[in-house]
Amino acid sequence: MLFQFLIFSYIFTLEASYLRSYSSDQINAFIDSAAELNLTSVCRSSLRKIHAFLFAYDTIQDQRDFFYQSYASSEDEKFLLSRDRNHWHYRFTQCIKVSAETEASASEYPFIYCNAYKNLQSNSSAIGLCLPAPCFQDKLQLVHHWQRSTGMRPENATVHDMRLGNMTAYETVSCSRSRYEKQWFHRPFIVACYVSNKVLFALVSCAGIYHVMRGTKSKSFVIDAFLAFSAVQTFQTIVKKSYGQKKMITCTFGLRAIAAMWVIIGHTSMLIQ
Repeated sequence: MLFQFLIFSYIFTLEASYLRSYSSDQINAFIDSAAELNLTSVCRSSLRKIHAFLFAYDTIQDQRDFFYQSYASSEDEKFLLSRDRNHWHYRFTQCIKVSAETEASASEYPFIYCNAYKNLQSNSSAIGLCLPAPCFQDKLQLVHHWQRSTGMRPENATVHDMRLGNMTAYETVSCSRSRYEKQWFHRPFIVACYVSNKVLFALVSCAGIYHVMRGTKSKSFVIDAFLAFSAVQTFQTIVKKSYGQKKMITCTFGLRAIAAMWVIIGHTSMLIQ
């Protein structure tokens, strides 16, 4: 237990030295002032609803803590994808958990986590913001407003630029959503794949039932083609050894048996996970 405590303490110390956190008062002030900016109406409305959502009766304390803890900045953005990658991923995970998305139900308040940086080679700072999903189109303006509200001076920015609000140090703002912009049933390609898979599953099941009840003897090409989808016949073809040099290459029998086991074990493991 002592060893585990020391490990976690060391990791927390590293995170504290690499990423800077901000107080809830700073974040609340940023949200309140951002709601008065010239943003899209849906973004302003979402920003005004954040406090009501965080302190609603069905919002737990962890969601509030995750929201405020996800805001961060790093001293060197060149470590965004290397040394600080795990720390940034942890902040991203915190933001995504705020919306309480599940596989079965979509949250009424989805969030996005945005990282802003100039480039991945400079020594300027990178920041991470947890924003409502409707603010995706206003992400760059919100990043610049965060710079002004926290007093972060971008690299190569003059005092005149700071007074005019020309915060152009951050050239890239990448955001990740807590869920897809469109659900799977609103995406034609996904729906087509889903329907085709179900049709194929029904065809294999019906062919297998026909095989068990009627056998494989048939004089019709259509029935023969239908029985080709039989799961029973396919399994027998895989496990039954064929005799005669003209029927198959000997070494392929072992290869197809190994491939079948790989498919079965692999798909089983995927379903378990």
